[in-house]
Order: sequence, then structure tokens, then C-alpha cells
Amino acid sequence: MKIILKLSSLSIIIIVLLSGCNLFTDPVSPADRLSLFETDLNSDSRDTIYENFHSSAAMYNQIKTSTWWNNQFSTDNKPFSFNVSMSAAVGGIITGTGTLTYNSLDFDITMTFKEEDEDVWYIFTLTLVNPLDVNDPLIIN
Repeated sequence: MKIILKLSSLSIIIIVLLSGCNLFTDPVSPADRLSLFETDLNSDSRDTIYENFHSSAAMYNQIKTSTWWNNQFSTDNKPFSFNVSMSAAVGGIITGTGTLTYNSLDFDITMTFKEEDEDVWYIFTLTLVNPLDVNDPLIIN
């Protein structure tokens, strides 16, 4: 009886692992990631904002420095609010377009999201266009 129980348990573990179920991380959709990013922007700390970005983003090491965020994303500009629509995935990338509102202004925003782990999406690129100076966008890539 003990052998059957052990074999049954082992079979269940093997089936779960082979089915691609990720036991160690919860799924994070692009919409979830955007919500986490917004929450982080509206907090008083800039220490972990970079964690919303894909580790292969070109500027990843730069944005890890909390002082990097003291420009358009300064805590003085709170509250931040996103209104972004997501496209279907193309080549493993999902694009979101819409607006980011702060300081009573709507900034055009385009973001791409890339999957890092199964069903865990991160911001890969972000382009923010200031309505007062459309020729000088903020680009995180």
C-alpha cells in the first residue's frame, strides 16, 4: 500500500512538472504588471520600480538606481494613473498604448511587455511623450 501511495505521489509530481505548471511563481499578465508598476510609482520609494522591467531591457542596469526615477517619475508628480490598451501577442511581445496621467497632463505612452518566465510578463520598453514637448520623449528600452 505504501508503495502505491509513493508511486501515485511521484506520478502526480511528474505530471505537474511535465504539464508546464509553474509551482514557484504566480502568473503576472501585462495588465497585472502595469498595475504593479502604477502602484510602485505611487509609493514613496523608488528602490524597486526597476523590478517591473524585463531583465534583458537595454537600460535595466541604469534604471536599478532609485535616483534614475527622480525625473518625470518623481514622487512629487504623484498620483500616476495609466489608461492603456493591450494588443495581442506578436512574436512573444505584447504592446500597450494609451496615456499616463500626472500633474493634470495626459502623456502618450507606448509600452512593450515580454514574458520572462511562463506567464510572467515584464515591461520591456516604455516611450513617454510629453504633451508640452513632443520632440523629446522619455524612452526606456
